[in-house]
Amino acid sequence: MFSATDIASFLACPHTATLDRAESKNEIAKPFFKSPAVDLLRKLGLEHEQKYLCELGEKHGLAVSQIDINGRWEDAVAETNRAMREGVDAIYQPTFLDAPWGGRADFLVRVNTPSALGSWSYEVVETKLARSTKATALVQLCFYSELLSRIQGVEPRWMHVVLGGTASPEPFQVQRYIAHFRKVRSEFEKRWKLEADTYPEPTEHCEVCSWFPLCDTRRRADDHPSLVAGISRNQRKVLAERTRLSVMRKIYHLQKILLMLRLWMPCWNIFLMQEKQFLKLRVF
Repeated sequence: MFSATDIASFLACPHTATLDRAESKNEIAKPFFKSPAVDLLRKLGLEHEQKYLCELGEKHGLAVSQIDINGRWEDAVAETNRAMREGVDAIYQPTFLDAPWGGRADFLVRVNTPSALGSWSYEVVETKLARSTKATALVQLCFYSELLSRIQGVEPRWMHVVLGGTASPEPFQVQRYIAHFRKVRSEFEKRWKLEADTYPEPTEHCEVCSWFPLCDTRRRADDHPSLVAGISRNQRKVLAERTRLSVMRKIYHLQKILLMLRLWMPCWNIFLMQEKQFLKLRVF
């Protein structure tokens, strides 16, 4: 089963699809990646989610149906469908399955738009700690919105993000982003089927990715240009195209040249000064 996280991770780093495919074939095992920073973000994210859950019930007076996520996935899916047909105000942890796609959103909120369910339908709400909505968050929202539309028979008009430090959800039109989502999902499917080889280029996703130890080990073994402090991605690309020497060897030779220049330049300056003096003497 592929999830919204799989597609969002692929958007942030295409190499994750290569590693996940290898893991599915038991060719590699995902390393244990213990990060206090990631654990803290997960804890704060859950607190943010629970805060919004309380707001729905206590502040807005909505009846919230909480899906049991401790049992079988299929049972959670059936419970979600049942709550939607009953027309409850909001659903916490709604679970979807439309093989090979499946996932669990944060919330569904009822709106007065007719659908196959009745005179109502639902829209997706996700809680994020970030202060601004990122592309990966929109991909997740589109993923859940599309699965939701297959159940209620109508595409939701809006999808929402509750950002960190904000009280009300920020709305996004589904139609503005769904085409891009489908393009990314199609690229993910093609990459998975083609089994193309990719390289673990460092990205921002590395900071929270469980595959980081494996990728970092490979980059160090390859003397990858990203190990050079301050080097940009474009500079790394040019460096790799011009020569096949290892990065460290390139830098070693460059340092030797710079050192020779530093030692040689003072001598050259002295030589020039002596030549100038000699020319002056010849003139007189």
